[in-house]
This record gives sequence, C-alpha cells and structure tokens, in this order.
Amino acid sequence: MYLGFILVLALAAACQLASAQADKSGSNIESAYDFDASEIEAGELGMVNEEDDDSLSDDPPPVPTTAEINQHRYPDGKLPLLTALRERYVWECVCMLVAGVYVMLYVMGKASNRRIAEDWAFASRPWLESQFAAVGLSLSNRHVDDASGLMTETPSRLSLFASGRRFCHGALFTIELKRRQDVIQQLLAMLDLAPSRDVLTIEIPMDDANMEPFVFAVTRKRYASKLKTNHKDLENLSAQVKSTRLPSSFVVLSDCPELETDFLNDKVVALLTEHEKSFISLHFTDSNEAPGVFKTTPKMLRFQFYLPSSSSPSAYASALLPLQNLVSYFVDRVGVCKLSPAALSKNESKRRLMKEQALHQQRQENMDKRKAEKKKKEEEKKEKEEKKALAAAAKKNNKKKGR
Repeated sequence: MYLGFILVLALAAACQLASAQADKSGSNIESAYDFDASEIEAGELGMVNEEDDDSLSDDPPPVPTTAEINQHRYPDGKLPLLTALRERYVWECVCMLVAGVYVMLYVMGKASNRRIAEDWAFASRPWLESQFAAVGLSLSNRHVDDASGLMTETPSRLSLFASGRRFCHGALFTIELKRRQDVIQQLLAMLDLAPSRDVLTIEIPMDDANMEPFVFAVTRKRYASKLKTNHKDLENLSAQVKSTRLPSSFVVLSDCPELETDFLNDKVVALLTEHEKSFISLHFTDSNEAPGVFKTTPKMLRFQFYLPSSSSPSAYASALLPLQNLVSYFVDRVGVCKLSPAALSKNESKRRLMKEQALHQQRQENMDKRKAEKKKKEEEKKEKEEKKALAAAAKKNNKKKGR
C-alpha cells in the first residue's frame, strides 16, 4: 500500500515538473499580456499602433517566450527559487526526486523486514527456550542482536541459531523475507514474478548415531518438482509413495515406503491438513548436499513454512506454533526411528553404490582433466617450436639478402 501511494506521488510530481519544462507558454502566456496601460502606451513592449503603420498585417502579434517574460519581470536576472527550479533544473529535480523516493523506500522496507523478523523471534521465544538450552548464539562469527538473538545476513534475510537439545547439534532458523527494500522486486512480486510471501526455513543437523539411512519428504504437489530439483538426494534415491491418509494436494517422497505409516499418524495428518496454506515442505535426509552452514553435515531435517501475513502474537500462535511443535515431534521421532533389517540393508546398498559411482565419476573427471592439461602443454610446446623455426628462417633470409 505504501509503495503504490509513494509511486503515485512521485509520478505525479515528475509529470508536473516535466510538463512545466515542456510547456514554454502555458499559463505564462496569459501573464505575458498582464502589463500596465502605461507600459503599452509607452511602447515598452515593442508594439506599434495600427494608425501609425499602414503596413501592419492582420497576423497576431508574436507570443513572448518564457525567457522574455522573466527578463521583463526580473531585470536583474534573479529568479525566485521555485521558478528557477521549475524552469532551469527540471530534469535534475526529477532525478533527485526519484533518488529520494528510492532511498526512502529502501529504509522503510528494511525497517519493515526487521520488524517482521523480530516479531517472530519474540513470539517464538517461549517455544525456543522450552526446546533448546541456548537461544540466539553466534554462528560463523556473525553479529547477534542482544534483544532478539537474530543475525542479519541481508536486509531480507535474518537467522537465529539455537543449541542444546537431544538427538541434534542445534537448529538454524532462517527467515527469508520479501525484498521490501527493493522497488523493482516489489513490482515483480505484484506480477507474481518474484517471491511474494515470507518463508521460515528450519534446518536441524542430526547426530550421526541418532538417524538411520533414509530419505523422506512431504510437500504440497505444486512444490514437488522444485523440491526434487533443489535436492539431488530426492531425485536420485526417492520415489513417490502413495498415501491414503493425506489429501491429494500433498505428495510423499521416500526410499523407504514403511516410513509413511510410521511418521504420518492421525495427529500429524490432521495438523498438516489444517495448516496446509502455511505448510511448504518437510525433508529428512542422510545425504545432505544443500549449500549453507551445514553443507558438510550429511544427516539433516529441513522444514519450510510460510509466515502469517499478520505479525501479531496471536497470528503466530494460531498459524505457526502448531507447525513448530511438529518440528519438535519429528526431531524426537527421527531420533528413535529404526528401519526394518530389510529396509536398512536395501538403503545401505543403495548408498554404497552411489558412493562407488561418485568415486568413479571423480576419477574419470580427474583423468580427463590431466589429459586436457597434457594436451594443452603439448600444443604450447609445438607452438613455441614453430615460432622458433619461423624466426630462424626469417633470420636466414635476412642474411642472404644482406649478401
């Protein structure tokens, strides 16, 4: 709302300034004839009497320009400030106006994003402190705000790290907000060409001893292809599992079908169904390759939810707190989950095969790289020899000509 209102004001002001520059006569034409009668009688305007000049044509007198009018009004050449800005520095004023609007929108958007993130942090503080021993820790030497515990990565990306819980190394909560400080991104968001909602991503690196080798994901059908594209473990290991409990708008992906009944009990299904509009995905993997702080941690739980449109504590309590409780449930559930011997053997065989294929591919890439380097050196050596031969031939020809 603020963006549209400010843009309308800026465009109106710019059009007004541009119109003043383009219109050389306009309202000033009328004022061109607003002179005293004595000036007309004295002939100060250079006008002649029809009786004195029989050769006067029927054509209307020439219209004075803005510069002539200003010269008559202000003989000393000192124009009032607004008049000078309107008539001499129109495009400079337009540029300053656009720059000022951009800076104002940047400051307002940055402050708005900060407020949304802090509202989530303060509303979730009781839940965070009930689940983790330490909340608001520094990660990768980033600065942490003392009050909220948030780390600012960009004006539209803030995070919070908590630690001290069983089965895991901690949890990283990343709030990916709309780029409210960027005018272009805001316009693209209005056209559905850029993210138009705020997203909360929760990453929980699990202890190696407290997670079996499996891949499991639940997402809404509209996000399934994107989720598989972004996470190679889902693309390489998982297959779609038919679920009779979840609505048809959800998709379950896993390399172990038995987990569907273990993880998706009646309470979980009811919660996901009730909060379907706020839910994006949950993804459990023992083959994490996603970039980020925990890119070297193979066993990972990852959740993504939409933040509510209203940042009031009641909105967070009704829309987001049940989903955050779901996170706590799955950390404990995955920590004690044990695959059947058949499923465990199958998944371990898959991972051994994948490692062998990756190792073979890496060896092949290294071999191709060495061959390419060797070929390049041979070509460089051959080129140098050809240059030397050409230089020797040219020197020999010069000696013959000298004789």
